[in-house]
Amino acid sequence: TLTISVTHFQVTSIYLSFSIEYPEFFTRVAKWLIAVFSFDLPGLASPECSTGSFGYSERWWVATTIPFMLMVPFAIVWLVNAELSSSRSKAVHSIMVVLAISYVFAISTAMEAWVCHDYGQDGTYSLVAYPDITCDDSDQRWQGMMAGSFFLFLFFFFGVNLIFFSQLSSIDKNDEDAKLRYGFLFLRYKEDFSMWELWTNARKFLTVVAGVAVSRWGGFWQTSMMLVVVLIALGLQVYYKPYTRSRSNNLERNLLVIQLLQLILSLICEVTGNDGDVMSGLMLTVLILGMALVALELALIVRDMKHEREEEREQSHTTNAMHQKHAEKGTFAGMVEMVLGT
Repeated sequence: TLTISVTHFQVTSIYLSFSIEYPEFFTRVAKWLIAVFSFDLPGLASPECSTGSFGYSERWWVATTIPFMLMVPFAIVWLVNAELSSSRSKAVHSIMVVLAISYVFAISTAMEAWVCHDYGQDGTYSLVAYPDITCDDSDQRWQGMMAGSFFLFLFFFFGVNLIFFSQLSSIDKNDEDAKLRYGFLFLRYKEDFSMWELWTNARKFLTVVAGVAVSRWGGFWQTSMMLVVVLIALGLQVYYKPYTRSRSNNLERNLLVIQLLQLILSLICEVTGNDGDVMSGLMLTVLILGMALVALELALIVRDMKHEREEEREQSHTTNAMHQKHAEKGTFAGMVEMVLGT
């Protein structure tokens, strides 16, 4: 549920970055809400905004390092504990979670440095995300970002997917330690769909491509591309139902439908130029509906956990009562034997 929800809000955040004139009120409200729900730490706490002294390239470097900073504590736990300790296995599990959650923003941050445009039609290309940066050897900021972006892209696009694939293809799914370390990658899915996480990463990557690389062709093509991707994802989800829990399958299906509605409204906004209060209200309604579905799922999970604890408590109480009853019977039998013996 966590990864399904975070992925939904992360891709929605990219939809909001499309080259579309969204209604102003909707953009203001939606971007902040999405930043909260999608773990967009750079967006929530931008050094450029909070200190006034950080430029775009400095903020870009901060965003680049955040996924690695999140993994450092778990890497330290892994290093200082014994090889087969549960703490080490839990650290590996946490690193897998961080890699999955930070995948979208790491890829999109890397690709920002690659998208340049000749705004003045004079052969001078500037960074689309920040036109003050020139995309040539004369601008050291762009040179540094290019070097960092290639490392970041290689690590997340190739490295992370290679790690996931190698573990999923060779792991012993009956080994308890393997479940503790890498269960996050496959226990959510049915046995025949243990590689589904790789398809999820492919969908995330295509979303980033639409948001960053296709931006030069405009919002119409960005939205059209994602309509095709989401329709394919929805069809596969409805047909295969890859998750072990039926509620997870329903949540994924419903959130994909929400994304389709968001994209359709975005396309209407782009084609017709309708960015008034009615369109703003419709877009906010769809956005809040997605948040409500996630909140409902979380509430159901809390309810189930509460019921499980109550059942365990009742079972423990029943077991203790039976033990006490047997003990009382034993005591009574002993007293009878003593009386008869006398």
